Amino acid sequence: YRTLTKRLDSLASNYVGNNTTEQAFIGWSEIDIPIDENQPLAGYGARNPKSLLGIHDSIFFKIFIIKKDPHKAAIISADLLIIHPEFKNAVYRSLPEGWTRDQLYFTARHTQSSIGGWAPGGVGELFAGEYSVDIINKMTSALIRALTKAEENLENGLIGYSKLAVEDLVYNRLAKDKGDVDP
Repeated sequence: YRTLTKRLDSLASNYVGNNTTEQAFIGWSEIDIPIDENQPLAGYGARNPKSLLGIHDSIFFKIFIIKKDPHKAAIISADLLIIHPEFKNAVYRSLPEGWTRDQLYFTARHTQSSIGGWAPGGVGELFAGEYSVDIINKMTSALIRALTKAEENLENGLIGYSKLAVEDLVYNRLAKDKGDVDP
């Protein structure tokens, strides 16, 4: 958390300001994460069966690129339990020219019924099933295709934000009324 916060804060030093002669570009893509029958599932260790029996819904990589020369960043959302270092490092090794690891921001939807097989070792096998380099390679290839497609789709764009207080929608499901709630 501290490292990420420090990285985000460091972006302010690169901010030039509202110069109307500068142009921002936005790109987006979505691509299926490849799934094979009998692939291991990630999530609950006590699950039975621990392998995929069929496909009800597709899972995706969704990539959002923001580019304002000379800077660009890709926000990568994955329908996975987590972004495991084994997968992230495979992506870093496969980046197309013009991209660096510092330009990628990964997030996972913490999907408990998504594919596994991406975490080597005993602990990885407990929560993600039997490790497979083939799964890592297929996921990496799909993500790189999505990154390339998002960059090809860059268009003029604007980004804004707003704040909305929703304290009444926040609930501590574990501690119920006995715990603190961070608004």
